[in-house]
Amino acid sequence: LKTAKGGETIVLQNTGQEYSLNLKSFNPTSTVTIKSENPDNPVTFNTMIFERVKNVHIDSVGFDATNVDKKAWLEGTHIKSSSNIVISNSKFY
Repeated sequence: LKTAKGGETIVLQNTGQEYSLNLKSFNPTSTVTIKSENPDNPVTFNTMIFERVKNVHIDSVGFDATNVDKKAWLEGTHIKSSSNIVISNSKFY
């Protein structure tokens, strides 16, 4: 992901683990898509932080904070000073 310039699609496979998605100062020239390999068995993130990010499309993933402290989740899930961020076909649990 760090080397993405724009136009890439990053396909993630669900391994049964929950991940954090943290991007800061990520500014590709065109959209980078992050998506689950299998939308019926999506990759799950327990936190998501985007700060100074642009041109990212998150597709067919899950966001699950059921096993995360609510205060930590609120601090660890936000989009700030960012643009052209799209989250589609995804579920928040």
